[in-house]
Amino acid sequence: MLIHVAIVSDQLLPTVIPALMHRPKLVVLVASQPMAAKAERLRRVLEAKGCAVEIREQAPDARVDRIRAYAAHLAEDLTARWPGAELVFNATGGNKLMTLGFVEVFRERADRLIYTDTAHGRIEVIHDRDTQDAQPESMHDVLDVPSYLAVQGFRYSGSVSDDASRMAGIQARDEIAKVLADQAARSGGFIGFINGVAHRAMDEQGHELVQPVQRLNEAVHGEWRACFDRFAQAGLLKPEGTRTVRFGDLESARFLGGGWLEEYAFMRAREAGLFDVRMGVTGAWEGATSAKNEFDVLACHRNRMLFIECKTLRWDRRTEHDTDVAYKVASLGEDVRGLLGDTWVLAAQEPSPILRDRANQAGFQVLSPKHLSSLTGWLNLWKQGQS
Repeated sequence: MLIHVAIVSDQLLPTVIPALMHRPKLVVLVASQPMAAKAERLRRVLEAKGCAVEIREQAPDARVDRIRAYAAHLAEDLTARWPGAELVFNATGGNKLMTLGFVEVFRERADRLIYTDTAHGRIEVIHDRDTQDAQPESMHDVLDVPSYLAVQGFRYSGSVSDDASRMAGIQARDEIAKVLADQAARSGGFIGFINGVAHRAMDEQGHELVQPVQRLNEAVHGEWRACFDRFAQAGLLKPEGTRTVRFGDLESARFLGGGWLEEYAFMRAREAGLFDVRMGVTGAWEGATSAKNEFDVLACHRNRMLFIECKTLRWDRRTEHDTDVAYKVASLGEDVRGLLGDTWVLAAQEPSPILRDRANQAGFQVLSPKHLSSLTGWLNLWKQGQS
């Protein structure tokens, strides 16, 4: 019988990952009073994955003599209840004093002491009773997007990409999304133009197609004309005369009005072979009664998360607007991915210097239109931990 013991701290992923990799019969969560709510969240996540969980509450988080005594009593209780069990202590969580006290005690009583090295994607073995040369274990994928979010305290409701019929539409439109990505890299003016046409066809919230017939402000020629012909061939709109178009449905207007970038990012993430990719993720944070959040694209690979926010509208040069955007992206990104992941803003029109400055300060990455054609390559670098 395998038993994992772990101290609960603010960062829960380093406790969850080895438990889901090793699949112990029992996970014992040691929680100080401030960590009680986090321990309950961990219990829900692990039990949903089929792990039995015990919470040991009111653990001391100060006075090393009390910490040692608590750890010794816990180890004795576990070995008495399950004689012969394989006992593993995960030394990743807890404050430094708790960790030191538990390591000191469990080094003599546990079969192994492990540490979740999230920076290098491996489980280090600090101590193994049976060998002096224990090797680190590479992490493998145990967290998909919904389970990662659950660890972070977000209740996953669903995603656009969960719907088979909508997935079929996304795949059918992918060639057009590539056309738009190419145009964004070469001519930001076209993206602004088609955005404007599509948004005028919808209501302000984008919930209804209110004016499907749209007169273009100017005639289109050359590459722009070729793009409109591709849209027509795909059934997204129909030309009526030289300067008028009719949108086929709301979904087409939404796609040409900016939805294409989300679909493009989603399909390139799948193309890069990331473990789990979801588009249009919805849900709510623990404790929220009605407020819901939506994320454009979320991807998990090797138990890291990538949050991609997609922007196709022209960036406002007003400082307060770009600051608001940066704050929202940084705050949501930090909450949803924790320490094990990254946040990207994917921009179809050239980002302002203000946004780039805010991104540098807040620690998220801005990918400009010129990066769109090489997005799969960027995603592969992220997958390898190099971006």
